Amino acid sequence: MATTPTNDPVPSSSPRNLLFNAEKMDEAINSQQQNYTDRLGTERRTWAGIEAENEERITGAIQNIMPLGKQYATLPAAQADVSAGVIAVGAYAYVRSSASASLADEYQNVAGTLTATGKVMLSQQGVNEIISKLMLQVEGKGLYFRDALGRVVTVVDDKGVVAPRSVRKNADGSFGTDAASVSGSEVSLSSGGNKIRVSGPAFLKVTDSLGRSRTIIDDKGQLVGVEQGGGSDDSIAVTNNRNLNYYARVRSQYNAGIERLIFALTHIIVDGQSLSTFQEGYPALSKTAYAALGNLMIGNSCRPSSRTNPAFVPVGAAALTPLVAVTQTADGSAVMTDAEVSALPAGSPNEGEGGVAAVNMLRSLFLKHMSLSSDETRRLLLSVCGVNGRTVEQLSKGASPELYNRVREAVNLARSLATTAGKSYGIGALCFLQGEWNYNPTYGGDTTRAGYRAKVKQLYADFVADFCTGQLPPAMFTYQTSASFTSDTNELAIGMAQLDMAKEGGNYYGVCPSYPFPDKGGHLTSNGYRWMDMFFAKVMFRVLVLGEGWEPLHCTSAEVTDNHALLSYAVPYPPLKWGRPYVGAVATDYADKGFRATDDAGALAITSVEIVADTIVKINFGRNVSGTLKIWYADKTAHNGNGCLQDSDPFVAMENYSYTAGSGQQPAENIAELVNKPYPLNNWAWAQVITVTA
Repeated sequence: MATTPTNDPVPSSSPRNLLFNAEKMDEAINSQQQNYTDRLGTERRTWAGIEAENEERITGAIQNIMPLGKQYATLPAAQADVSAGVIAVGAYAYVRSSASASLADEYQNVAGTLTATGKVMLSQQGVNEIISKLMLQVEGKGLYFRDALGRVVTVVDDKGVVAPRSVRKNADGSFGTDAASVSGSEVSLSSGGNKIRVSGPAFLKVTDSLGRSRTIIDDKGQLVGVEQGGGSDDSIAVTNNRNLNYYARVRSQYNAGIERLIFALTHIIVDGQSLSTFQEGYPALSKTAYAALGNLMIGNSCRPSSRTNPAFVPVGAAALTPLVAVTQTADGSAVMTDAEVSALPAGSPNEGEGGVAAVNMLRSLFLKHMSLSSDETRRLLLSVCGVNGRTVEQLSKGASPELYNRVREAVNLARSLATTAGKSYGIGALCFLQGEWNYNPTYGGDTTRAGYRAKVKQLYADFVADFCTGQLPPAMFTYQTSASFTSDTNELAIGMAQLDMAKEGGNYYGVCPSYPFPDKGGHLTSNGYRWMDMFFAKVMFRVLVLGEGWEPLHCTSAEVTDNHALLSYAVPYPPLKWGRPYVGAVATDYADKGFRATDDAGALAITSVEIVADTIVKINFGRNVSGTLKIWYADKTAHNGNGCLQDSDPFVAMENYSYTAGSGQQPAENIAELVNKPYPLNNWAWAQVITVTA
């Protein structure tokens, strides 16, 4: 019931005032309370109050007049009884009224003088006059107000509905009036038996009085029965808005089920094969220990002293030391000097850089977010446990040799050091960079999409069960195997499996593909590795510190009409734009932007590719599509695992691209458009095979 006066000016046709007045009329007529408050805040009598007041007056009249055994026909006669002491001070007397609308007027003895109170006893004529002014009428089973011009306000209709034209909650759960209502599933506009509904799955539907319905706009925003031309401005705008809403929902998905950076010593574990160990990532670039960050490693490197042994034996003493990047000898047993690194021949397998920049940037962002310059109570520890040239099966628990033991020993050693120092310990993230060897069937690993996905999930499940007792599971951050390591066999099976995990939610987060970065023919340059580290830091910060949801840039759906297709993308930071990935040390463009297409008739020539909205790519073909269309992005056959599609993420990297002649970097790494500038962090589209039927 309405309880707060609206205080809107009089007169008002506002629905809320009509509702307020209707409910107050019901209260005035039927309530047993003697007063109610109108919409201007004025307290008024209910019918029960009027009856009580009249009863009080009648009783007073009986007490003040009838016991005298006579009537006061005039005021002087009554005043004489006051003088005679018959009517006491404070008592009331009634004097017969000469007005036809009242029987008597009330007076009170105030200090010996009868004073009119302004109250009267109505005659029947007086009651009739009031009713006639209100124009309150009962017709059939209804109750109405009708003014002098014949205008009617329905208080109760003949079906017993109070204020039927007011805003109210209806029997079906909707809220509104007879003409318009809103529910959780639709907006309905009614006229008689005809209705217009805006709801799902059809966006706009019309229903007539016979219940016949027709969809005007379907759930894709298309006008039904109207030729769309495969990309009209209106349909593209609708689809683009839907895509933008998709990623807004992604970003809002806070994951309460993963661990955060809460421990006195939070361990970041990196595992995988050669790109996880930073093979050929020399010279190391992140060689300065940032004292304010306080990041740590065990011994003299974040990697163990052997590249392949199933054990994590530190380089140097088993102690916590400031985190720095180093280049190790070919077998991993020692840290090399700058002079030794600069003399390494091209193609040397030495492991360098080492994920240091990712942890440094994550830590820096964390401190800035917390408005801290440093935090000695919570520090990050990095351990890189991967082994080059291994399938996921060989890195998993129970393999022989059990390289998984490298992770086990790193965790046990770190936990022991934390306990000795009186610090709490936990694992904050698992970064898993692997997939290259599973793309190649000659190495014996599972090369199928479903099989590879299942094995990575099992590795993660074992990791959580074995090392994360007493804490929430850490998130798993992955990349997508791409560039020269990719394979079109089984339709990019490994990369698609990695994308599946990145899209499904849970504790898996896909950071970036490996193709955009400068490389040495497969393995990255030291700048390429550090650039990719910036991406890992960015996504870990968004997920672990900001609490955002995350999906990589990828195609969510495609529509094909005649000789073109529209590809919708999940875009972290729109709009889409074209970039140039580095192939070796050369920023490379492709006329088809990294796409190729096939259908039931074979290869399908691409005549042009364009970005037509913030989240939509349009591909035009040389002929109409026949049957099932497959659109490949960053495929091996035509693009060696590269593509040109990226978003507009403005995130700023902590480090700059660095080149020092004579340090061990090759001259080709001196890339003018990058040197001494922050690494760009636009998100790159993941490799995909997109299947759609014409």
